[in-house]
Amino acid sequence: MFSSLPKSIDPKQALRMRRYFMAAGTSLLAIGLLFACYLQGALSSAAFFQSATLVLLAILAFYVVFRSGLNLRFSDPNLAVPQMLASSLVTLYAMYAADGARAVFLVLLLMAFLFSVLQLTRRALLVYAACILGAYGGVIGLLWRFKPRSLDLRLELLQWLALALTLPWFALMGGFISGLRKQLHKSNKELQAVLQRVQASEASLAQAQRIAGLGSWTLDRARRSATWSLETYRLFGVDPAQPTLTGERFVRLVHPEDRLHYNELIQTALREGLDFDDQFRIVLPNGEIRWLHALGQPDVDADGNATLLRGTVMDITKRKVAEDEIRQLAFYDPLTRLPNRRLLTDRLHHALAASTRSKRHGALLFIDLDNFKTINDTLGHDKGDLLLQLVAKRLSSCVRVADTVARQGGDEFVIMLMDLSEVPEEAAVQTEVIGENILAALSRPYQVAGHVYHNTASIGATLFDGHLESTNELLKRADLSMYQAKAAGRNVLRFFEEDMQATVTLRAEMETALRQGLQDGQFLLYYQAQIDDAGCVTGAEALVRWQHPVRGLVCPAEFIPPAEVTGLILPLGRWVLETACAQLTAWSSRPATAHLTMAVNVSARQFRQPDFVKQVVELLDRTGANARKLKLELTESMLLDNMEEIIAKMSALKALGVGFSLDDFGTGYSSLSYLKRLPLDQLKIDQSFVRDVLTDPNDAAIVRTIVALAQSLGLSVIAEGVETEPQRDFLARNGCNAYQGYLYSRPLPPEQFESLNLIGVRSKGLSDLNIHVSPEIIEPALIGPSPIS
Repeated sequence: MFSSLPKSIDPKQALRMRRYFMAAGTSLLAIGLLFACYLQGALSSAAFFQSATLVLLAILAFYVVFRSGLNLRFSDPNLAVPQMLASSLVTLYAMYAADGARAVFLVLLLMAFLFSVLQLTRRALLVYAACILGAYGGVIGLLWRFKPRSLDLRLELLQWLALALTLPWFALMGGFISGLRKQLHKSNKELQAVLQRVQASEASLAQAQRIAGLGSWTLDRARRSATWSLETYRLFGVDPAQPTLTGERFVRLVHPEDRLHYNELIQTALREGLDFDDQFRIVLPNGEIRWLHALGQPDVDADGNATLLRGTVMDITKRKVAEDEIRQLAFYDPLTRLPNRRLLTDRLHHALAASTRSKRHGALLFIDLDNFKTINDTLGHDKGDLLLQLVAKRLSSCVRVADTVARQGGDEFVIMLMDLSEVPEEAAVQTEVIGENILAALSRPYQVAGHVYHNTASIGATLFDGHLESTNELLKRADLSMYQAKAAGRNVLRFFEEDMQATVTLRAEMETALRQGLQDGQFLLYYQAQIDDAGCVTGAEALVRWQHPVRGLVCPAEFIPPAEVTGLILPLGRWVLETACAQLTAWSSRPATAHLTMAVNVSARQFRQPDFVKQVVELLDRTGANARKLKLELTESMLLDNMEEIIAKMSALKALGVGFSLDDFGTGYSSLSYLKRLPLDQLKIDQSFVRDVLTDPNDAAIVRTIVALAQSLGLSVIAEGVETEPQRDFLARNGCNAYQGYLYSRPLPPEQFESLNLIGVRSKGLSDLNIHVSPEIIEPALIGPSPIS
């Protein structure tokens, strides 16, 4: 009936009930011992039943008290003393009623006493021990008086004496144990209270860290271990149940772009014992990128070595997003995502300072869409916004990475160009080329919400070099020049500076005329003879000339640079190469000219075309020219970039028999490293060295060096710009046996060149030849040989 407890009993009462059951079990064990005594004849049946009845009544009485909760009204809610007294009285009665063997009942007294040891103090135990000794003595006295035959007085006194010695000792030990129990119980309560406070603090800290997105960590350098708070695990997206998150494992979570910086930061903090404060990104296992703010502080030992590094880490992803949004709102146009006027002004300040240091020019392009109001009025402002977004994309595609495209407001945009030429005229040409590209890009049709819309723009431009200029002044100049472009009919570019505008206008006219000249076949090839040491013509260099229908023969120095900038040098160079190959084929059909070679200048831009080798092969096949008679002249400037690609192209053409001459040698890169790698056949001494070879010792030394170098590399040498016999004699004495210059021939049309070749050129020079050269042929030759690049 004691197997379960009512649900209404509180936990403390339930604990006391369990203690009662332990006492009841002890009492039942005592009944068992009494029954054993009865079986052995030490206890009569009447004494057994009476003692057992008393024990059962005591058990029932105490159960009623505990069950009803009356025990809680006493200072000793366990009722240890009443239970102990009841047990002692029943035992003493059994001792009196027994016929003998009272030593067994002595054990019962000790059991009752030991039960009380767990509950009473030392003083109470001593009093209880005295009471038991007195009661036992009383029992002995009663037995001696009324049952003398059942009494062995000496044995009983010996047992009493043993009990007198044992009980005080048990009382002292029991008191000590009871005190320890109470102290331990008190300590347990205090420890539980501390643990509860710690757990509450940890829970509060964990909640605060979770709310703040703040985690803590520790790196133990000596043990090579790391500890992380639960919030740190959450921030890193790692399950705490997984293996320990070591420092090496965490490093793998750091964003690859930030990993090197993070490692250097930690190593510096550990090596130098310095605090750190840094921000970096991590990549969570699910691919999410999270920004963290880490603070760290090392523990430094007496020797100044950092043994431990502890710190905090905070999730600042939302703050970073907010900062980006704030920056976007402050410095970028919300519609086009381009920099706004504020950011443009800031960048322009830096650009002016950089331009002052580098001496290079920059430019501002002020762009205004023509008739933009029309699309807003006809299609609506939402369609106008779509057009502005398309315009922004096209503008961004027209500039370099270092340049800035900004929206000024409305339909106005500003482009800032950086790192233009140091020469103002060249910078203006570069700006004009980009401006023309922009005009072309903006004039293409737009697809706006299912509608095809055509639009143009007017562009005002101004250059700057950082001197005596302000951002407001530059924007004002660009704005004024934009209005000039509007006044000029729209869809054009105008410069603020008049001389720059004149230069750009002239270049634009030149480009138009060049295109027209290519279409109308206005270009001619002249040929300048190349002579050997015997005075015989061995070949010719093809030089382009422009026969303009209005201006007459145009100097190559006027049309070659614009052709390079606009890209027209490519079709022009192709025409020159094709015409020269056709001429070479024509010469090969006549015995007098079949031995001649043809040297053709190739521009850097032309040679860098990916299909240049294919073009040359096609021209050779189409014209039937002998590749072994063709010699391509390259300049040193084209050797500065992509050396491996240049060597590959030269080798491919070399395999066909095409020769190569390095033109203007000594005036450019002039590195021995490329000479030994390039498959060259010839070095060409520049006329700037030949001109003063007799009067300038430096030029003379350079010429001797070039000749010696060519001979050591197994290359032939030819000198250009040879105008006098002393120059030729100097060259001949120093090993140069091929010449080109006015001493022998100016550049001539093919018919007169063939006559020159048929007659033969001797060392006497052109003046000894009976050849009629018309003034219109001689005049352009006065500028000297001029390659197309």
